Amino acid sequence: MRRGLLCLAFAPWFFPDSRRAYSPGDSKPPDRFVRRLTIGFCLVALVLGALEAWTSRCEMNPDGIQYLDKPSAYPQGHFRDALNPQWSPLYPWPIAGAEAMVHPSREQECALVHAVNFTLFAASIASFFFFLKSMPSPASTSFLLVSYAAFLYCSLDFTHLRYVTLDLLVNCFAFIVAGLLARMSNGDATLRHHTALGLALAVGYFAKAPFLPIAVVCLFLAFLVGRKRALISIGVFLCLTVLTTPLFRSQTSLHTRR
Repeated sequence: MRRGLLCLAFAPWFFPDSRRAYSPGDSKPPDRFVRRLTIGFCLVALVLGALEAWTSRCEMNPDGIQYLDKPSAYPQGHFRDALNPQWSPLYPWPIAGAEAMVHPSREQECALVHAVNFTLFAASIASFFFFLKSMPSPASTSFLLVSYAAFLYCSLDFTHLRYVTLDLLVNCFAFIVAGLLARMSNGDATLRHHTALGLALAVGYFAKAPFLPIAVVCLFLAFLVGRKRALISIGVFLCLTVLTTPLFRSQTSLHTRR
């Protein structure tokens, strides 16, 4: 929380020329100031995220140990262990991809998974900008400052990089879904956006099961806004979930019998 409040309080002082040119309550700040503020926010967020990942590179929580074991189960054909219903089936995939590229030793796996978390944190920043860009009206300076500070507070203090969990991955899909719904409310959404909504909701559900009730609410909102086009989002979401449900159900029954 201290990081976010400090950035919110001192951000205008980083841009003295722009601060004299307008007041924070202006409906639309100058493009030059927005670019400077955006670049400054990205630098601050990436530096703080890198520092948090680096200082915790040797730390590991109990859930993280489970996620370190999952990627090795796929190449060995141990799908029963890889698709344990108690753990996210999607989060081990980026870890497995990183291990396939780096081939770390047993001692380096902990640092590697924290590097993967930092990559997911950078991806959540990009998803956050997609959400802001999709807002119905141009963001005011005050809104940008509060949004950037809230993102830093939530990402670095709530879903921080010290724990090896899938929360940063879920953040990415949450911002993407919010941005797509915002574009639909603007009335400029195309069939591509509705297809992307169904895909993002389905993949978000694969990342974390509690995303399912969120997906139902989002699809209902999309239907209220898009009507017929929203059926595409519903169809994509249902197709992906129906195709994969038998697999996860079979694995759940296997683990239940143990």
